[in-house]
Amino acid sequence: MYLWTTYGITSALERIWKSQLSSLEKKTTISPYVIEVVSVLERALAMAYTGDARVIVKDLMVPLGLKPSLLELGLPSITRLIRFDVDKTEPFTHNRGNWPLTKRREPAVASTRAQTLTFGSDHYLVSQYIIP
Repeated sequence: MYLWTTYGITSALERIWKSQLSSLEKKTTISPYVIEVVSVLERALAMAYTGDARVIVKDLMVPLGLKPSLLELGLPSITRLIRFDVDKTEPFTHNRGNWPLTKRREPAVASTRAQTLTFGSDHYLVSQYIIP
């Protein structure tokens, strides 16, 4: 049952992994959006297997539709903010201007804990502004 209901999540994770292998081998930068989508999908997978709602990151998973679908339906589904297309070279597409924001108007992230455990809190607290 779990394998059937989480097939979409595991398929998306595998596709993202394969699309990023060359970047990992070359040790080039991976888009923060890719990292966040992987983090969200992994949390959805954890929720599906454990039933523990504490893995849900409200600021990011509610706008993406994962929280309501996991809690109310038991099946993961994602809104149109992110589109997975198997025919394209990119693992998914999204509009950066529509990325969910926190109450402080910062981009919502699901990888906070992983970043602080792996790289320390100084790494997570660094922010970068791109001026057009």
